[in-house]
Amino acid sequence: RVLLPICLLVIHRYPMMALRHVLTPLGRCTRTRLPVASQLPVLSRALNSSSPAGPDVAELKRLLKSCGSGSKEPELARGEVKSCGGEVLGRGDGRLGLKQLVRGSDFHTACAELGGTLELEPQDVSLMQSQVESGSGEHVVFKECFEADGRTVHMTFVAYVISRTDLPDSLQCAYGSFSGDFKIDGALAGPPRDHTVEVNGRSFAVLPWKLPSDSEMGIDMVKYYDDNWIDIPAGWRPYIACKEFESMVLPKVIAGHSWGTDMILVRRGNKWPAWKSGIQGPGSGAGKRMCSHVEWFEVDRTGRRCVFRGEDTERTPSKKLDPIWRSWSGRVLLEKVSAEEQLQAFRDYLKSSALQAWSDKLDEGIFE
Repeated sequence: RVLLPICLLVIHRYPMMALRHVLTPLGRCTRTRLPVASQLPVLSRALNSSSPAGPDVAELKRLLKSCGSGSKEPELARGEVKSCGGEVLGRGDGRLGLKQLVRGSDFHTACAELGGTLELEPQDVSLMQSQVESGSGEHVVFKECFEADGRTVHMTFVAYVISRTDLPDSLQCAYGSFSGDFKIDGALAGPPRDHTVEVNGRSFAVLPWKLPSDSEMGIDMVKYYDDNWIDIPAGWRPYIACKEFESMVLPKVIAGHSWGTDMILVRRGNKWPAWKSGIQGPGSGAGKRMCSHVEWFEVDRTGRRCVFRGEDTERTPSKKLDPIWRSWSGRVLLEKVSAEEQLQAFRDYLKSSALQAWSDKLDEGIFE
């Protein structure tokens, strides 16, 4: 009876202070971090499965957990493969199992048989045998087999974990494998071959596309009175200045060609510096830096779209006045994603798909 009138008086005189005391606990609740398992949906269902507990299931869960670090959702990983220009062929197939191993005169044969089942190389079988001798171990390996075209790859992801059991000289090996097919440059888009320059095994082009020898100053990157958004094709990305920029890219790619513009943009950290092309011929300052950063170009968060801004913010005197629109811009230098990077993207996809398939098998109680 005494506190109620006092509380009402405080709320009436100091409403913002009272509101802050009410909302502060709610604000704290919204910042609670999710459990680690919820951040790894590929594994969470299997690791928290309500299937009958037992040593077999526990060991198979240990296998999944040992392989789960850094894994992504299969569909997300598949999208990254496509962005790199590669193509996943089919859905793949996998197996999951547990094998008992007894250290003794025949364990080498048992390891060899399991290695054959998993299609391991001789050196991997030898490693398994040495791990059995020591009483524990684990191993992860990718096996790759190229077809005659040099672009289609059959790849297998193999993982196993060896641990002791309660019986003397007895061990168990939880294992899994998953295979899939991949085609390098299978989803590659982009310019015609004559619109690219190849130097030391690396391919370069500009966006919007132009022939390297085009000496006519183009304005096709400009969209009057608006921003010009352009998709970055699969298999290509903005060139990031590397250690070979000064010795190779600048003289042989930028300064050595015209590209239908006098300004070529490259990426350096969060900046977009511009360099002068060779459009005006020798002695025109080709290869010199024009500016350390331009404000009118950027790439979106996905990395798959870029924009040439229409408004010239540097020349517009005030935001209150009508903007001054750009009538000309440069071009951005692109580099083709290498075959090795495409293969690495497919390895990541294959691993995530393996974990998904193994999780499904474990959840359903289907394993060897």
